[in-house]
Amino acid sequence: MEYNVAVQMKVYLKDDSAQEHIKDALGEKAKIADMALVDIGFGIKALRLTLLLPDQEGGVEKIEERIRAVEGVGEVEVESVSRV
Repeated sequence: MEYNVAVQMKVYLKDDSAQEHIKDALGEKAKIADMALVDIGFGIKALRLTLLLPDQEGGVEKIEERIRAVEGVGEVEVESVSRV
């Protein structure tokens, strides 16, 4: 599978343990290029992800849905999408 789309997203966490579940939820659909936990402020934490995906219609939306379905995830915000 050729990963030729890079997606940067911010995932707001309700629970820090959701990080491992996010990795499991992605499976083979996306490859994690970078993952960092950042403090937003007022006790709010977000996981900044850079994912590599195959170029296919609806790919980003499917990944968003998979991440949103993980217990402990609040919001998912796509920051950028580009070809690599």
